[in-house]
Amino acid sequence: NAAVNWYEKAAGQHHAAAQTNLASLYWNGQGTTKNVQAAIKWYTLSATNGNAVAQVNLGNAYKLGIGVPQDFSLAVKWYEKAAKAQHPSAIYYLGVMHENGTGVSKNITKAESLYLESAARGDGSAYYKLGMLHSHLQNPVLAYALFNVAASKTLLFQEEAIYRRDYLAKKLNENDLRRAQDLSKELTQSDKFIELVQSSINR
Repeated sequence: NAAVNWYEKAAGQHHAAAQTNLASLYWNGQGTTKNVQAAIKWYTLSATNGNAVAQVNLGNAYKLGIGVPQDFSLAVKWYEKAAKAQHPSAIYYLGVMHENGTGVSKNITKAESLYLESAARGDGSAYYKLGMLHSHLQNPVLAYALFNVAASKTLLFQEEAIYRRDYLAKKLNENDLRRAQDLSKELTQSDKFIELVQSSINR
């Protein structure tokens, strides 16, 4: 396959993006035979070379124990490296690890902070996680707005986000529902997402 050959040549010359792309081809069996061990090899080289996408994928491999022994601490290590490069998915996954106490001490406050940062950078799953936190914290207006945005931004939690948004819609009075709908528009349009969420918490 021409793509595999090209990426192998560039990867051998320590080109981090080519190493990541080659790893992805091996991981998915695209244009070549599926080979998870080869994928891990190239993800590791690319991640070590500072490629954030490779760092996230390697973190996922360690979290799930695919191609490597399951190791939550190593998963956190690679997510943290990618998060320093402001990779939205890495920040989101770190939030999940902190929320669940996986590979790190459980810390809901830290998880919320990471979800806020990830959502501000466009990660749809982070909107859903924030919605869950604030529905538990009895802030239905904010939770509705977050679920409403999540419904259009994440496939992973889309059905759950729609269900929870519609459930809250039935619980809110007419005025609060209008506030929640207006807030969801503001959340997608504002360049000060974190400040907007925090001000909604403090109302």
